[in-house]
Amino acid sequence: MVVSSQAGAASGGLRGRRRLLEVLAVSALGGVVLYAGVRWPAAGPLVGAGYAILLLPAICDRWRAPILGFVPGLMGYAVSMHIVLKKFAWFAPILLAPALSWHFAIMGVLAYALWRATRWPAFVVLPLAMGAEDWLRPLVGVGNFTMYQVGTFLYDYPLLIQLADVVGARGLTVLYGVVLGTMAEAARAWIDGPPPDLRRRLRLGAALSAAIVAVATAYGAWRLATERLEPGPRLAVIQPSQDHAPELTDRTVQFQQRFTAEHVPPGAADMIVWPENSVMLPYETHPVYQQVVTWLASTRKAYMLIGTQGTRGGGKHPSARSLLIDPGGAILGRYDKIYLFPFTERRAFIFLDEIFPWLARQIDRLVVMAWGHAPDGLPGREATVFSIEVDGKTYRFWTPLCYDVDYADSAREAARNGAQFFVNMTSEGWLGWGVAHNQLASSIMRAVESRVGVVRVGNTGISGFILPSGRVDRFLVGTSEHWRPMDDPRILVKGALTRRVMLDPDRPTVYTRFGGIIDLLWPAAWLVGTVAGLLRRRRAEQPVPTGA
Repeated sequence: MVVSSQAGAASGGLRGRRRLLEVLAVSALGGVVLYAGVRWPAAGPLVGAGYAILLLPAICDRWRAPILGFVPGLMGYAVSMHIVLKKFAWFAPILLAPALSWHFAIMGVLAYALWRATRWPAFVVLPLAMGAEDWLRPLVGVGNFTMYQVGTFLYDYPLLIQLADVVGARGLTVLYGVVLGTMAEAARAWIDGPPPDLRRRLRLGAALSAAIVAVATAYGAWRLATERLEPGPRLAVIQPSQDHAPELTDRTVQFQQRFTAEHVPPGAADMIVWPENSVMLPYETHPVYQQVVTWLASTRKAYMLIGTQGTRGGGKHPSARSLLIDPGGAILGRYDKIYLFPFTERRAFIFLDEIFPWLARQIDRLVVMAWGHAPDGLPGREATVFSIEVDGKTYRFWTPLCYDVDYADSAREAARNGAQFFVNMTSEGWLGWGVAHNQLASSIMRAVESRVGVVRVGNTGISGFILPSGRVDRFLVGTSEHWRPMDDPRILVKGALTRRVMLDPDRPTVYTRFGGIIDLLWPAAWLVGTVAGLLRRRRAEQPVPTGA
């Protein structure tokens, strides 16, 4: 049965069991499409399609279900995506994934509010809701979790993502949202019944979508055809695929020393890079690890860049840290991770200590059961830029640790401070292919936004070199006796790769300079549209005064 939009508005749409079943079916479909978009890189645009399907119940009179339509599919996707966490504790994927991603559902609320206030077409409502929620994502929720974004998952299509140096990944989310919204408008007409101006709406949506695709394609083709690259320093990427537990640090460092010595001949690289947490105990207080790294740096005649642990807050709190070490063993720079991962690197729900101390203790107990300890880390505050001298030239770079690379604000800060390339040191492969693919996508997007080369150095992958255009120069494909045909050959493998990082002399970009303002346009447009729509409705509902 198809309900017209006018009838739906009057009756409030379906009620009862049938409404519940239909909404849950749509939500489940959205979750499946989301899963497919993250699982296979070429299917990345399906991430946006999945969110659009999850938003349908919010903008259809038949259902009017912004939460019920969004949350079940999102949670099912989140749990299945991170099912690998069960190796830590059976309840980890059931609790951690929803805890980190619940706030994505704000997208449904934003779409519902704007649609109810304005009754604008879906190709206006969806992109503004997506863009506003994308902007809110780092500000709310546990761990400021900002992964699996619509625009970011266009990463496998270099032609379409070049506009990111103007509008950023959030801007791509909005532009692609127009295309998705046009299809959603047609679906809404089928579900609710066609409004009187359906043809005009669809023609306008199709015209806007065609214009966006044409501009993105033309700009992308021009950018790729005119790309200018300069060779930078030679980096040796080491992917050891080791268990970086504190109690195994001696064994891990010895393996990494031997593996590096075997795969990086003297003079072959200007800088050798080990991944995040490669020296899990604090390097600066353990002379034995300093001796190992100094030996490698001096015999290989190269700088060393390593991931380790440090302390902040007067030595009371740990912090994930990267260290730049010169060929003589001197520490040239330190960078403390800005975005610590909740539960594994810092405590979440700290405010519960004062309000519900019993609940806070129970959460800590679950964390200890899953990870073996309850972390109390303190994040860094700035995107520190390192520099090295090679053959008389100075090269400047930033070292985002793990999912630091998901945050465009810090990347823009580093680029404005002179970073010519980024080295994303990470150890997220143990979370499975979903997180690994997201981090690769974020690295590619940061490369395009600021036109910097990006080098990924993962403990278990994905490692490789990314050009400033977002095209992949080379992936590290290693070896493993445990690899299966359905696995990603870039993850959970050992290997080494030495290559020059390529630099773009045409910096900074529009997005690097003005990205903070550009990103703010999307939530501002949503807010203005919603408030204006509500005021217009209020005026329309006021009785018209009649003459005496």
